[in-house]
Amino acid sequence: MKENNSKLQRFPADFQLLMSCVESNQENFNFLIRLMRRNVVIPFIGAGFSKNFKYPLWGEFLDEQANIHHLPEIGTAKKNHEYERAATLLEEQPWWEYGIYPYAIFW
Repeated sequence: MKENNSKLQRFPADFQLLMSCVESNQENFNFLIRLMRRNVVIPFIGAGFSKNFKYPLWGEFLDEQANIHHLPEIGTAKKNHEYERAATLLEEQPWWEYGIYPYAIFW
């Protein structure tokens, strides 16, 4: 319990540091609070959030799949910043021919 208390005690200082990093942070934060109170905010959690739970980022996932399945065109598409094309190339593979049913690749 002491660890949680120390985190809570440190929070105000960390928050103030965050607010002071950019001149408009406090103003933007206050604006966000006003919007939240009016129920006009839609939360969005980026894909990187899952990294904390040991899931790969999109680029890592695509690299891994390209290596496993010998699909260099996925790497080429990724190098050209064509992530959707790279994912489509992976999705279009005839997985059933290999006895693979990747039900969880695209969710």
